[in-house]
Amino acid sequence: ALILVGGITEPDSFLDTGNLQLILTQASVIGVVTVGMTFVIISGGIDLSVGAMVALASVWATTLATQEYGFAGIAFTAVVVGLAAGLVNGVLIAYGGMVPFIATLAMLASARGLALQITDGKTQIVTVDSVLNLGLPDSYLLGIPPLVIMFAAVTVIGWLVLNRTTFGRRTVAV
Repeated sequence: ALILVGGITEPDSFLDTGNLQLILTQASVIGVVTVGMTFVIISGGIDLSVGAMVALASVWATTLATQEYGFAGIAFTAVVVGLAAGLVNGVLIAYGGMVPFIATLAMLASARGLALQITDGKTQIVTVDSVLNLGLPDSYLLGIPPLVIMFAAVTVIGWLVLNRTTFGRRTVAV
């Protein structure tokens, strides 16, 4: 419905290829998180903290980006921060006996607070050339932005895990 409204009200700019690529690129980040949340929801769980954990990992990565750690170090650190926060949730729920709603609500507050503390409430801007000039935003494959390709790959992998593995079938069966 929103695409229809945008297409009618701004036909020259909204349905432009560049704008559609931008929308897909921005939606891809949320889409990757959604694939992970699919596993949680299908298994009957809930995770309120996922947005705050993405924010914390992003803030941490941006902080490293301003200190010239390079793309690999930044990406690795963001993944480690996300995994660590998820591990804390998992341990609290599986071994600590906490209700998932409460554990993830606590992580939401903690991750959001830590992200706010790291940034001091200010917007972070990356100006380091080694991070900005990776060529990633300009390296389209058949006109498709790299983040959209990554999202598609994560979606296919998630689908394969859920539908073609024992783990996936057990997750759905729960």
